[in-house]
Amino acid sequence: MLRESLIQWTARALSRSSQGAALKILELFDADYSRGLDSHFIIGAELTNSGKPFLIHCWSHELFSFQLTDEQAARLAVPTAGFRHGNGPAPSAEHPRRPIRTAPAPISLDSVVIEHASALDPYAPIIAHIEYSGADSQICTAGMLWAASIVYHPGNALEKTAFHYPFGPILPSGKIDAQFSPMSEHGQLAPQSPVVLFAEICLVPDRRGQPNLLPSRGFLFGAFTPPGMVVSPLTSAMGLMPGSFGGIASHLQETAATKTAISDTRAILVDLKVTPEPIR
Repeated sequence: MLRESLIQWTARALSRSSQGAALKILELFDADYSRGLDSHFIIGAELTNSGKPFLIHCWSHELFSFQLTDEQAARLAVPTAGFRHGNGPAPSAEHPRRPIRTAPAPISLDSVVIEHASALDPYAPIIAHIEYSGADSQICTAGMLWAASIVYHPGNALEKTAFHYPFGPILPSGKIDAQFSPMSEHGQLAPQSPVVLFAEICLVPDRRGQPNLLPSRGFLFGAFTPPGMVVSPLTSAMGLMPGSFGGIASHLQETAATKTAISDTRAILVDLKVTPEPIR
């Protein structure tokens, strides 16, 4: 299905004179897919029917496309009459190959809004507002927690997954005001801008031995302490990370290997704010 989607996209979006590029894109995709890799392509403006540059991501057996501005294309160093190719991490125990979905996802993501998406600060928490519908309260079985997750590629063939655990049981429909860890932590470099965030609702194992009792509304990877914030004795007693707005304790950190997506996927293109390097 993904290969057919890519063929249809190139036939529709690329000009007749760019069919050589279309065949090369398909060849590179096939090579990546045979190795279990996700592909992405940044396509120069002179190759497309619209005369606009595009970014296409083949991720989790789905195709996502974004029209880029000339400035974004320049930052990504794509030639106007050519394209650039990249791929995601090889499958591993931490990042296994995702299964092909054979039936519609039980939960629909109706809207995903990332605050400051046009100038996201890579050193600040990522704030997202997620609206969903179609959930079944029984989908979160004993021993499992429900969570919102975002995945993105920071570069160097890496993949980063961050989670947010809402309060209480999942509702038939609702809104999650989520907070995820910053893209760049502890002096790490930020991803190349722009970057695509893939948002989902998922299930992960409950590590606390208290199924469906969910005191968290923070992020897991890294801690962020606002000025003047005080951690209460109750927060400490519950094992929460200081400074994470009530985030679950660090021993509950999960990876892509332990999550099961229960919603469709939304892809959001964000630009990063130019910020100085953090003080070390």
